[in-house]
Amino acid sequence: MKIKLFLSQNNITLLLIFLNFVSYLNYKVFLFSFIFFSVLIIKKSIVLSAKQSVYLKIIPINYYASSFIKVFVENSNSSIFWDMQNFTHYLRCNLSDFEYTYMNIKLVEPCWETIGYGPLSEILIFPFNNIWIFTLLLAFILTIFIFFFLKK
Repeated sequence: MKIKLFLSQNNITLLLIFLNFVSYLNYKVFLFSFIFFSVLIIKKSIVLSAKQSVYLKIIPINYYASSFIKVFVENSNSSIFWDMQNFTHYLRCNLSDFEYTYMNIKLVEPCWETIGYGPLSEILIFPFNNIWIFTLLLAFILTIFIFFFLKK
């Protein structure tokens, strides 16, 4: 009888809301809670309502959003987009010599002979000078793309 009370639709909804909030607080508690929830749902063959499905789908969004925010809180000079700046700087150098000041770390770098990303990086050309804006724009487009597929 207690198990049936525990598995009510309201309690499942509350557990999903708890999972969304705990993803911001503690990774180990989140992981344990999520495994517990998954085993419970699979073992009891519970079908989630439409609202509960939405709560389940936004768990990874909340988790990665909290991880992304923690990077900047813990290190305000974080170079989270370092690789993209590095790659586009190299592609810009295929057009002509170009010194670039990397955002957040204020490091000025000239063009390199190679960065080891393969033969296609030797052919491609990036014709713009504002690498940082392009990096942010690409991150924004990728985020919208991910949200689109999560919604589908």
